[in-house]
Amino acid sequence: MLVEPIQRREYEQYLLDAARQGLTDWRRVVEEWKASERTYVLWGYNPPQLPLRLAQLLSYLRREGLMDRTATEQALAILREYSDLRKLVDADLAERRAETRGRPLPMFLNIFLVPVLANILENFRATGEVESSVLSWLEEELALAVEPIFAFPEWGGMNRAILRSCGLWYAASVLPHHPDAPKWRKMAEVIAHDNLERWEIEDASTYHPVWLFYMFWYLDLRGELGRIGSPFVRWYLEYFLRMLAPHGTIPDFGDGEWRSTWFLFVPCYEAAARELREPQYKWAAARIFRACSPILTREHPHRAEIANSLLLAHRWCDEHCPAQPPSTLSSELLEDMIGKKVVFRNGWEPHSTYLLLNYKEEHDGGWLDRQFLKDTISVEEEKMHHGHSDENSIVMLMSGGSVLLHDGGYRSGLPSGKYGAYRADYFHNRLVVRNEALDVRQDVYEFLRNSGAYRQVRTQKIDFFSFEKVDYSRTRLVDMRQGYLWDRIVIFMREEDQFLIVDGFCPLRDDFFTISCLWHAQRIFEHRDELVLAGYEELSGERLCRERKLVIRFLDPSRGRRRGTFEIERHYGTESCFHETCSGSFVAGRWLPFVTHLLPVSSSDDWESRARSAEILPTSWGEGAVGIRLRLGIGTTHHFLVKLDLDRERLSGNVRPRYTYESGAVKAADFETDAHFAHVWQTETELGFSASVLTGIRWKGKVLLDVPKGTFGLQLDGSPDREAQAKWRAWEGRVSL
Repeated sequence: MLVEPIQRREYEQYLLDAARQGLTDWRRVVEEWKASERTYVLWGYNPPQLPLRLAQLLSYLRREGLMDRTATEQALAILREYSDLRKLVDADLAERRAETRGRPLPMFLNIFLVPVLANILENFRATGEVESSVLSWLEEELALAVEPIFAFPEWGGMNRAILRSCGLWYAASVLPHHPDAPKWRKMAEVIAHDNLERWEIEDASTYHPVWLFYMFWYLDLRGELGRIGSPFVRWYLEYFLRMLAPHGTIPDFGDGEWRSTWFLFVPCYEAAARELREPQYKWAAARIFRACSPILTREHPHRAEIANSLLLAHRWCDEHCPAQPPSTLSSELLEDMIGKKVVFRNGWEPHSTYLLLNYKEEHDGGWLDRQFLKDTISVEEEKMHHGHSDENSIVMLMSGGSVLLHDGGYRSGLPSGKYGAYRADYFHNRLVVRNEALDVRQDVYEFLRNSGAYRQVRTQKIDFFSFEKVDYSRTRLVDMRQGYLWDRIVIFMREEDQFLIVDGFCPLRDDFFTISCLWHAQRIFEHRDELVLAGYEELSGERLCRERKLVIRFLDPSRGRRRGTFEIERHYGTESCFHETCSGSFVAGRWLPFVTHLLPVSSSDDWESRARSAEILPTSWGEGAVGIRLRLGIGTTHHFLVKLDLDRERLSGNVRPRYTYESGAVKAADFETDAHFAHVWQTETELGFSASVLTGIRWKGKVLLDVPKGTFGLQLDGSPDREAQAKWRAWEGRVSL
């Protein structure tokens, strides 16, 4: 998708418009605050942010010569009135909290506002229009606001830590002669240590850009913005770039909300384009800004609050850098150790189909940072940090500009809301397992609910491959506490624009289990026994495109499974969950499949007949493998085989290779293969196949691939050399009929 790069004058116009709007809004916001609760559980005194951010915007525009001297006068008037808001709260408020006891109450206690006030002071000095007595007053206020940070100098590789570093360093920079400035600088560097050229410990779409933004600002304040070319920062720039969804920013996952912090990405990509001379980063800044700037969010209903962060986009913008869109489609998002996500896409247009799978657990990195948080603040419902129990979850599906699957939201209250909302596993599009049996008279949702506390699991990528016609991934979750493993296989048929999801559950011990495959939607328009027609119509006040809806169909015909829907509070509203649930006594090592067909359809489609185009095929391995047939149009048929039990093919005895075609071969209808995954498609004139990890594949007795034998010596049991077939990583081909 071609996007014109943003010019500085476009940012200027946005900032000017935001300032004008803010000047009409801020007094109303203050009056609303006066009529509401004026304190916040996390930091006590809590005046609104808009007035101070507006004052920063006005002071910057005046410094840049984009507004006349009136902007300085308006900013000063706002600051004086903002400062006086303290008089409206209880006189003993400062005494009730340890961090302000015995000291005057600062203008604010919100750590996000420290760099804002420092920037205002710097801007005022640069204009030379503010009296020295007023500057002295603001200097005192800034020093007063900095000191409470030392009561909780939160550290670790995360957003609130580098934010503190930015504020502390900025304060020391504008108050270099303050007696505490050396202490501020030292603490800034100590906290920044775990963030610069380190991995972040968070897994949350709201907080990734906060972390990146304040890291860039901190480095810029130090004159070290060139450090964003480090391998760590470059990795994150690529990670977020490749994750961009059709709506113009990264999807919601973890503690995230629809479009919540897009405006922090824009300056980061402008800086990256300038410093690294990378056209794709210039494209990212333009794509995000053009897609999201017309829209306000639930968390940021005032344009001046958003513009406040775009000051740095204006400052860092390089008008001479060209913009070039990415060319990658489906991908593993760089690696399978840090990000642990898979994107499926067929393009970069607003109408393209896009699916994001998140399989990131609370991994081993940043152990000290994570443990500090667990032992210091109330975070039992989170995977460290700001993450949800969303491992192996599909957090976003879009097609034709419509949102078809979406994540659960940030939280319904502090610390996470009732039953861990929205962080617990049952708020996500995933398999949810309980290590006990469900009575036939019990309500499924009530059975699944608990405190929502996070339970440690392990995840890994088993496979990912992009073939000619399909993209395929397999990711695994292992829960040692409850005693099971779960593989999620995603098959994306790019041309047909649909997905097959195969979930394999395998108990690690003989025990009772209840397994529910959950799919959430804002609205269910139609409901049959095994399928629903669902979709989203509005998120965070934004009316969504309704061009397409999603058919969700459970394919497994086996009896004894309960299917149905229940209402669930999710993303600040009531949604419906479509589930397939199986419960009982299970035998260790025996696999149980759940198969779901996800089919985006337009309003004009004969959606029900299309939805019933897929069927389960019996296999020679029973439930240890899954066969699927999909009929599309006249004369076009697709067959899939997914091997769930990857250990069944392995031979006993200490020999290599530890498999043969015969030990791993699975038959489903007309084809047979030992592949972990195989796809055979047939038209009236042609037969094609693709497969992963195999030695052979056959169709109606015809050999499509037979890997040649090799000689394998150095047998560990002392036996003679073996002539055997070694599995090929992947292969595909086609023949004429």
